[in-house]
Amino acid sequence: MTRTVSMLYFVTAFVTGYWECYLLVRPVNGGPWSWWFPITLGASIVLLIGGILTIVPRMKNKWLVVIALVVPLLLCSPFGWSWTCAIYAASLALLTWVVLALAAALKRSWIVTLVACLVLASWWIWAAAYNLGVYLSPKPPSLDRIALFWVLITCVLVLASLVAGVVSFKCSGTVNERDGLGRAAGRHVGGAS
Repeated sequence: MTRTVSMLYFVTAFVTGYWECYLLVRPVNGGPWSWWFPITLGASIVLLIGGILTIVPRMKNKWLVVIALVVPLLLCSPFGWSWTCAIYAASLALLTWVVLALAAALKRSWIVTLVACLVLASWWIWAAAYNLGVYLSPKPPSLDRIALFWVLITCVLVLASLVAGVVSFKCSGTVNERDGLGRAAGRHVGGAS
């Protein structure tokens, strides 16, 4: 069950991340821009980190924060290095560290994916409802049916990730001492009990 849920997180993170990258470069061609685009891209990256944490619960938080720092820099690299990208990557790494610290303090690793899924759901449910409403209006503009299909699929993936995460981790309770979050320093070293 854990692997299935983590695979759902990975697929959702990659699909939403792709969409957000697409939406972030649209203003280059005169398309609209919103603060939601970088926010939800960050949530996609945090969901990816939550998927990694679900599959590898013993992974140290510092490596997860490094992943949160490196992924935005890799996404920006085709466009050239900029201070904006560096500040975004550092902010995302800091936010990831805060979410991981909160999850460790509460000894609930599912908080990482819950936060990411809630941010993604707040954007994608609205986007899907708006696009569906425009498409079903009496005089719809020329909408691309394939694009509407992918927006709805993305919304379904986000909702499925949210429900799967809540259901699967609601049953798991607190993190065991042997798991990654909340363990004492040095417990991961072989021979330490």
